[in-house]
Parts: sequence; structure tokens; C-alpha cells
Amino acid sequence: MRTSMRVKQFLAPALLTLAVMGLGTGCAAAKNAASGSCDASLTAKFDAFKGAVSALSTAEASITSSVALACVNIAKDLNPTATLPTVTAGQAVSDTDTKTACDAASAAITKAKADGGLTVTLAYSAPECTVDASAQVNCSAECNASASCTAPDIKTACEAGHLSGGCDGTCSGTCSVAVDASATCSGTCNGTCEGTCNGQTGTAGNGVACNGTCSAGCKGNCEATASADAKCTGSCKGSCTVDFTAPKCDVAITPPKCDAAADCNAGCSGSASLNATCSKPQVSVVITGGASATLQTTLTNNLPAILQVAAQGQLAATSVATLGTTALNVATAFGTEAGCAITYGADFATKLTAAATASVNVQASFSASASVSGSASGSSSH
Repeated sequence: MRTSMRVKQFLAPALLTLAVMGLGTGCAAAKNAASGSCDASLTAKFDAFKGAVSALSTAEASITSSVALACVNIAKDLNPTATLPTVTAGQAVSDTDTKTACDAASAAITKAKADGGLTVTLAYSAPECTVDASAQVNCSAECNASASCTAPDIKTACEAGHLSGGCDGTCSGTCSVAVDASATCSGTCNGTCEGTCNGQTGTAGNGVACNGTCSAGCKGNCEATASADAKCTGSCKGSCTVDFTAPKCDVAITPPKCDAAADCNAGCSGSASLNATCSKPQVSVVITGGASATLQTTLTNNLPAILQVAAQGQLAATSVATLGTTALNVATAFGTEAGCAITYGADFATKLTAAATASVNVQASFSASASVSGSASGSSSH
């Protein structure tokens, strides 16, 4: 019921705008309506909105099933008799089912800690999330071209120090390379270390959860400071003497300022943030005050997915929250071009419904992931 009511609140104003299209739109709009044509800037605006909705729908399936499955697993491990929703990997999960599963997981964690008089401490390297800078900039370029605005630039779109990517020239800053269990890391090893780690944050399998130098057996990611003449075989973060290849940004990219294409640029930003790639952390669970193999195992196995989504939520939450406003602005703009109603009306209504449902479900997963990780431990190290 809650989802249904929120979807209706989201949809009603925009659908009302669509319903009154064609009234008082003037001769030019009437001409466009007769031909079914649509102004180029409004076409770009709608295409960007449609791209953001598509990204949201894709993200919905991945994010909601990932969080709900992790919560179901935790709840079942700690309380086998619990009544839980059926969740399938890769299929969207409703906000109601996510809340049911994650409330059960949080309650089971809290009970296990209270019954055993246990204290749980989590140790992990925070997930790293990046967005595809090129995809967003290229999308915004199309918006701005339609509105006769200045095209964006990758180097100015991403905050200084947050851009990274392949560097075929000289890297100045830090160089990050994915490594396997046999590697020695003279920089910072973010993962597990089977040798000596000077930044040990807990135990993890045969090694230690490490956020420091590792003498041998670093598995995860090694990040080292690059000197002025350093070559980087991994991902260079900082500056490169040539253009980055496959540039990524670890913060949300601010869309270019162009009032005429603001909603179109917002759609590009939403799509990029929702397609963010986040690393899954290796979690070390330390229990004091007693022993609980079941609690330790289920948290170790399932918290990485929850923490990963929580990190993605920090990057994408704003995009999800503002998608409804963008949709209303698009609908209002369509009201001045009756031709757009013929070209895009039915498709827009369909996308609007999908966006409303997906945004509710994704927001529920972001909220649940933060709640469950908080229930596991009141203290963590990053």
C-alpha cells in the first residue's frame, strides 16, 4: 500500500500536465503537433531523462536483490524459523520485501549480540565507487549542443584530485593496481595481507585485513605514490601527461551550468551516478565477550554486499531523489510543444511509472543497508 500511494503522488502532477497538452500552445506548436515533430532541445531533454530511468531500472534489479538477499541470508542463519520473502538474484525487490528481510536481519543480529553478551567490531577498507566520466560528459555535450551551450570538459567536470584512469604517459599522484595473493605491496595494501602489515585492522581468513604496507601476499588493491616521472600500469589518480583512458571520477560529477539544458544535464548526471561501479570490501568481523561462529560467519559472508550498496547509495541517492523533479520539468516543457505529446507521450508515461516504482525500491535498499550495518556494530575502522 505504501508503495502504491507514493507512486500515485509522484505520477499525478506530471500526468495531469500531459493530459492538458495541446491547449494554448500557439501556432508553431500546433504545426509541430500536426507533423508529430519535437524541438531538438526537448528531444535531448527526454532522451537524457529516458537514459536516467533506464539506468535506475538496471540499478534497481542489482541493488535491491543484493541487499535483500544478504538480509535474508543473515536472518535465516541466525533464526532458521523466520518467515522471509523469496528473493531472486538480479530481480528487482519491492521496498516492502526489502524492509521485511532487513528488519528481520537487524533484529536477529541484535538478539544474537544481546543473548551472548557480545560486542562486534567491523574492520574493512571502505568500498571505492567511481562513475564513468566520459559517458556523462558525452551525454551532457549532446544536451548542451541542442541548447547552444558550452560543451563540458572532463577535467573541469570532476573535482580536482578525484579523476583517475589509465595513463599511457607519466602519472603524478597515486597509482593503484589490482594484485593477487603473491604480491608484495610497498604502498598501501587495501585488502588482506599474508605477510606483515603495518596497518592491520583485524583478521581475515589466512591473513589480516590490511590498510597499510604489506611485506608479502597482498590480495586486493595496492596504491602507491607516483613520483614525477613514474609510469603507472594500473589506474592513475591525480594527473597524467596525456589524456586519461577510460576516465573515472570517485565523486558525483557536477553537470555543466546551462539553464537551457539543466534538466537534460541532470538526467545525464543521474544516469552516470546510478551506473557507478563500487568495489566489494573484504570484511573482518571481531567478536569479543564470547564466541558465536554463526554470527561471525554470516556477517563475514553477507556484510560486504550491504556495505557496497551503502557506498553506492551515498553517490547515487541525490540522483534518485531528484529524478521525480526532473520528470515533472520534462512534462511541463512538453506542454509547450504539442508535437512532443505525439512523439513521446506514451513512452514518457511508461518511463514515469517505472521511475516512480524503482526510486521507491532503491531508496529502501539504501536505507536498509545502512540500518543493517549499523546493527552489526556501532564501531568500525576504514
